[in-house]
Order: sequence, then structure tokens, then C-alpha cells
Amino acid sequence: MSLEVFAERLREAGGTVSIHEGLSEAVSYILDKLGGKTILAVKTPPEAARILEDGGVQVIRPGSRHHLGFMEAEASIGFADAGVAETGSILYITRYVWEEAAIFSPETHVSLLSSKDIHPGLEDLADKLHNALSRGLSAYLITGPSSTGDIEGEIIIGVHGSRVLHVAIYGGEE
Repeated sequence: MSLEVFAERLREAGGTVSIHEGLSEAVSYILDKLGGKTILAVKTPPEAARILEDGGVQVIRPGSRHHLGFMEAEASIGFADAGVAETGSILYITRYVWEEAAIFSPETHVSLLSSKDIHPGLEDLADKLHNALSRGLSAYLITGPSSTGDIEGEIIIGVHGSRVLHVAIYGGEE
């Protein structure tokens, strides 16, 4: 139930969602969507980065000599720490400022999210957030592509973050 609500709320916020049986299937889907683009992998386990590289995608890893490559990346991929069904939001807990920059700077961000990490409401993440913040980490909730309104009420997409947000959920149905 939380998975379906999450997907519906994210779509309402302007994001897109795909649901996959496993991580390999989710990464293959991403390869098809982003193939040929320069991608910055953030908070991405080495096995997922290897699958992307094997598919011909250039992956710039934070911590490598190209760790500031987020300025040249066309897309970023990261593993979200959690999802919030009631809002369609994804949660990232980060240690370094370049992780935030890598998530928000490219035009497109793809978040990989385990179906087991989708929670009904934000209150269900209180302990996780308290633990992270008390250790000096940063927490970011992202709900759809970045948007803002100007003085005339015109909505502009992508000013303070990615213009495109896609969440690839792996683990199938809950």
C-alpha cells in the first residue's frame, strides 16, 4: 500500500516512478533512460556503479580525482535513505557538502529506493532523522523536481535543483 501511495504522490509532484523486481533490473532501466550521459553516482554502492559502467555509462564517483564533476554531469544517481508515502518524498542523509551538490546540480536526478525503505509518513522517520542530525549529518527531503514561483506567480522548474526527478523502486511489491 505504501508503495502505491508513494508513487501516486510523487507523480502528483511532477516526478516519475518505475518499479522493478530487483536492483539489477532497476539499474538496467536507468541505463536505457540515461545511456550516453555523464552521470555522477552519489551514495551508490560499488556493485551498482560497476553495472552502470559495464553498460557504457561514464560514472564520476565522489572521492575520485573527479569528485567535483557534478558541474559537468548531465545526471546524478543516488540511493535514497528512505521514502515517505504520504508526500512522495525521498530522504537523503549526507555527510559531505559535495553529496548535496551532486544530488541537486545536474538537470536530472535518479534516485534508487528499496521498497522496504518506504514509510507511510514522516513521523515514521523521526528516530532516523534524530539519529542523523544528532551526529552532525544533513538530511534532505526531495518532493518532485525543483520548482519555484516568481513575483507574478509563474512556476519555474529547475531553478534550485534538478529539472527531472525519477525514482526507481526496487524490491517489487511490498
